[in-house]
Amino acid sequence: NSTVAIRISQYAAARGLRVLSLVRRRGPRDLEALGASAVLETELTPDLDAAVKGATGGAGLRAVIDGVGGPAFSALARRLQLGGRAVIYGGLHPEPFQLHAYDVLLKTIDITSYIYRYFFKPPGDEDVAYLQQLFAVSSHLNIQAPVAGHHPLSDFRAAIDETLRRPEQGKRFFRMAPA
Repeated sequence: NSTVAIRISQYAAARGLRVLSLVRRRGPRDLEALGASAVLETELTPDLDAAVKGATGGAGLRAVIDGVGGPAFSALARRLQLGGRAVIYGGLHPEPFQLHAYDVLLKTIDITSYIYRYFFKPPGDEDVAYLQQLFAVSSHLNIQAPVAGHHPLSDFRAAIDETLRRPEQGKRFFRMAPA
């Protein structure tokens, strides 16, 4: 999801981290202005592993946050530094990612999943300090969340079709008629 990736890039850049952003193809947004240190287009990059190696000066990646999965995640995970961490929050690619056990074991990398933690259960008392810290850090950032449109619920097919066809345009929201 490009909106999530942009928010992560903005947050990471504000914390002084270098962000390497992978996209299928460049869209109208200036990803460097939104926090990315470098952008790689996977449709134009035949050897993603070599491209990541070049973009990092051979140093590799400290962390990977992936919302797609598939072969690109495999290449990124292989470029993780010793003790690196990968977080998967989506699986949009139809192919599974593939890693050899040694890709994980020899570099002691950590691969973990992320699910929308508060989707099913609201934050509890134990979450208050963490959420306050997150809000404090984020409150001064100019985080941009692009909105592609508002649709009546009856227009759900068109909204979903447009989201799948042009996800880079942003989120689409539904208007609910009052009961």
